[in-house]
Amino acid sequence: MRKSFLFAAALAGVLSSCSSDDAIEAGGGAGNVDGRMPIEINLAQSSSVTTRGTGTVGDTVGGSVQNNWASQAIKVYMFDKNTLTTAKDADGAEIYNNYDFVAPATGSTGLALAEDQSVKYYPAMGTFDFIGYRIDDAAATPAEPTLNATSDSLQIGITIDGSQDIMSAGALLSEEKGPELVGEGVDTARVYSAYAKRKGVDPTLVFKHLLSRLTFNVVAGNKDATGTADGTMKAVQIDSIKVISKNKGVLTVATSNGYHTVPGGLVFSEEKDSLTLMQRKDDDNDKNQDLEKLASVPLTWNEGESKGNVLKVGEALLVAPDKEYEVVIFASQEVKTGVDEQEPAQDVIEKKKMELNDVIKLSGEPAAAGFLAGSSYNVTITVYGLSKIDINTELTPWENGGEIELDPVDNPNKPTADEEEGTDEEEGTEEP
Repeated sequence: MRKSFLFAAALAGVLSSCSSDDAIEAGGGAGNVDGRMPIEINLAQSSSVTTRGTGTVGDTVGGSVQNNWASQAIKVYMFDKNTLTTAKDADGAEIYNNYDFVAPATGSTGLALAEDQSVKYYPAMGTFDFIGYRIDDAAATPAEPTLNATSDSLQIGITIDGSQDIMSAGALLSEEKGPELVGEGVDTARVYSAYAKRKGVDPTLVFKHLLSRLTFNVVAGNKDATGTADGTMKAVQIDSIKVISKNKGVLTVATSNGYHTVPGGLVFSEEKDSLTLMQRKDDDNDKNQDLEKLASVPLTWNEGESKGNVLKVGEALLVAPDKEYEVVIFASQEVKTGVDEQEPAQDVIEKKKMELNDVIKLSGEPAAAGFLAGSSYNVTITVYGLSKIDINTELTPWENGGEIELDPVDNPNKPTADEEEGTDEEEGTEEP
């Protein structure tokens, strides 16, 4: 029975040829007089390879959006097994050396398509490793992995801006698939090869996310944040969200450790920069479009529940895994700032900017581990409207000091001669 194990993007390279323990019939079937089997392709048409940040690939488990590919660009290597030597055909030409591929147009599994629609075949002999990665437009110039002789690894420098989903993949047998293949009589030491292909076993590249994902929601903290009935305050607009994150690193595309070639990790330097949240064009479903600048999002109010509506903002920010992140929310609100002198008098409405700063961090048990690669975190931000400055005045009453009676005729309060004389001395005056 033929088995095809397809996850993420699966590569099918085939060549049926004779070996000492596995012979095929002459001719190899109709249309294949030389015995070769063509690569199977499940895409109806070629898709262009984008070169700019297109945001998140796929979605979370059980997310509102299905975890699908969308013809994203990926890079593929085919190595001689346990080495970083690019596999070559009988003519000495490299087969897949940082080769451009396009992921399936939909679904989370399926066959990848070479961007140039070329068809490749396994060499008659040998066993091979397959490595893949995706960096979108995050690569430093030149965008070609180079060999690090010290660590025997292929590495490439990257700079992220929050819109690139950095991923790596290796076609490795899982603990479940290995025994299953052995049970079907497949020599797993010869996976992947022309021999394995004739057994119905294709390499499977399972792409894993190497960054942490932050999705953002905003909600009005009070009704004034959504505007007032008299029009003197409009709804608060969320204009931009920025996160301070590490942004420069080195991606180890592949490394040979003596057992097999495996995809490496992504290591960031301590350098940080401001990453800006962006959105998909027209909020459509084409997940392979370049992201664009965020359009302002006005806060709204749910009258029935007497609370603000939770609104999704932008696509997502893909940031370097870390313990915490500084976040800056830029907002604005149109409010009454005065009354003009025209007749009839009209309110003067002006836009006022707001800048809110906070720290995104985890609480409880996850805090120690921090934000993990391949994990998505939903951040909800509560925003209040501008508060008008109202100054109240309060008049303090006079204290009652008592009643005083005067009788000018009898002059009962007239000072005595001694009192007058003492007064004059104290004041330093002379009698006339």
